[in-house]
Amino acid sequence: MKTRFNIILLLSAALTLLLIACSSQSSTTEDELEDTHSNTGHRIVVDHKGEQTLPEHPERIAVTYFTLTELLLSFNHPPVGANYFDDFVANFQALQPYYQGTEIVDIGSYNEINLEKLLDLNPDLILAAGSDGDASGNDQIYSQLTQIAPVFFIDSSKANDDWQWALLEIGKALNLEKDAEEIIAQYQNHLNDAKDQLADSNEQTVLFIDLQDNGFFLWGTERLHYYNDLELATPESFDGTSQEISLEGLSTLNPDHIFIHNRSDVELEPRLKELENSTVWNHLQAVQNNHVHLLESSAFSPGPIGVNYGIETIINALNH
Repeated sequence: MKTRFNIILLLSAALTLLLIACSSQSSTTEDELEDTHSNTGHRIVVDHKGEQTLPEHPERIAVTYFTLTELLLSFNHPPVGANYFDDFVANFQALQPYYQGTEIVDIGSYNEINLEKLLDLNPDLILAAGSDGDASGNDQIYSQLTQIAPVFFIDSSKANDDWQWALLEIGKALNLEKDAEEIIAQYQNHLNDAKDQLADSNEQTVLFIDLQDNGFFLWGTERLHYYNDLELATPESFDGTSQEISLEGLSTLNPDHIFIHNRSDVELEPRLKELENSTVWNHLQAVQNNHVHLLESSAFSPGPIGVNYGIETIINALNH
């Protein structure tokens, strides 16, 4: 009986040692796998198309949907290439300090990406966007883009309506989510400070317009966020919708301040000279009080750099 008991003890001890060894080996294997994953330099993220394997810290980033360029610049990370850059984005003055001294190659227009140029840039990440009904989107060339580099694809309709959401998405693509949150927090602080500074001016009525060949385009509250974000007053007869109006229609609204979109692709000077000869124009309150202000195109772009520029310009105009 005693011999049998000793045998059982020996077998039990041996089994215990075996389990400990297996557990140790399993733990080591898991650690090794975890280390291998962290050393691959890649991670899996989810975008509009599904799961994507992206570089841990992308360096050479190309943009194939032009409004994403500003979002990338807000992380102080100029792209190596961007579509519609030379003729459009480069004219946004508020963005220029963010890529000073850096070459950004223009890789095409809205929906005509030069894939050969893009390939030559050797990007390690492509930021793309698109949605149903978006003619400028990248859906049609998505498979070709994925053959050049990993692609992070976002919903362009959401990005154009909500730059903060889009910024968080780009932050996810860059592995810089906390930076994105900080940029948004800084914007919110700027916005709150701006509303405080405008507290004594909030009874002055404001309108934002584009000059056209025959009349004006009036920016509505549904397309331009400054009205609501800064709690700006508008003329009582303004219904808040974007619309084309005549000079007579503008005189009926007769705001205290007029902000004119100073577009890089439009010659403002001849049109303003023409208006100076108009009796109707010269009888506007804003004209008589020297409250006609030019607002550079950056202010109308969906991104934090342009929005912060717009807020600062509006503050300076209304408080002086």
